[in-house]
Amino acid sequence: MKATIFFIALFLIGATAYTQLASQTAEILPGCAPDAAAAQPAPPSDQALIEDAIKRFMRGGDESDTTLLTGVLHPQFRVVVNQGVLGMEMLRVIDRPAYFQQIAGKKWGGVPRTVNIVSVSIANTIAAAEVKTSSVRSDITSFLHLVKGKDGNWTLIGDTPFPTPKKGH
Repeated sequence: MKATIFFIALFLIGATAYTQLASQTAEILPGCAPDAAAAQPAPPSDQALIEDAIKRFMRGGDESDTTLLTGVLHPQFRVVVNQGVLGMEMLRVIDRPAYFQQIAGKKWGGVPRTVNIVSVSIANTIAAAEVKTSSVRSDITSFLHLVKGKDGNWTLIGDTPFPTPKKGH
């Protein structure tokens, strides 16, 4: 008999607790409705925006598309080619207009590459990425630097590549 009364009391306590919890959570908090989350997708993260900018930069070079590159390269963009790279005896800095001349003249780029974003480091409005690419001509390790504008867009400010030509190129 005591066991029966104990289980009935336990049942009543559980039922009461369930009723109280159900009535407290019947009203969904603003912004917490399951369909509200689906209606408003989360804004892309800086990581995703940076990776997108890198992919557009690579595609612009692969396709010799200076229009695409215009949207992803900061006006102060520079390519820094260190001494020893491709037999160069001294450091060479190429500004954005000279870079566009190389791309438009198909002296650089114009060949599809596989792109592997090895790492991205972000510090507020600046970022650095290590990217490895491979084409029929060369394998390249690039260290890219990006800045975030007031508009929230990430643009490339610098590229320091180290190409390794493939045999026959």
